[in-house]
Amino acid sequence: MRLSDDRTTHLAHKTAEALQALAGGLRGLRPFTKEPSDLLAEVKKAFREFDRIWTEVDREATEKVHSLKRNVPEGSREWDILYRQYFEEGLQKRKP
Repeated sequence: MRLSDDRTTHLAHKTAEALQALAGGLRGLRPFTKEPSDLLAEVKKAFREFDRIWTEVDREATEKVHSLKRNVPEGSREWDILYRQYFEEGLQKRKP
């Protein structure tokens, strides 16, 4: 699901703004102690890491389906099911 740098920056700005608004609007929750630019950098880093992992898992799942002994045509129902299974397994492996 490759995110362009512009899209990552846009999403990071929107997310950081929402986090600041949420923190400011909830009673008992202190606003973020980080500078807005530090918060934005952390959000961008999280989006880039998400994109890296998603791309890696996608590649691994695709390769796994293609490496099966029987030829499973890409786009077929069987291919979709196997891909989804392998993709979810890949995500589970990376869960903290």
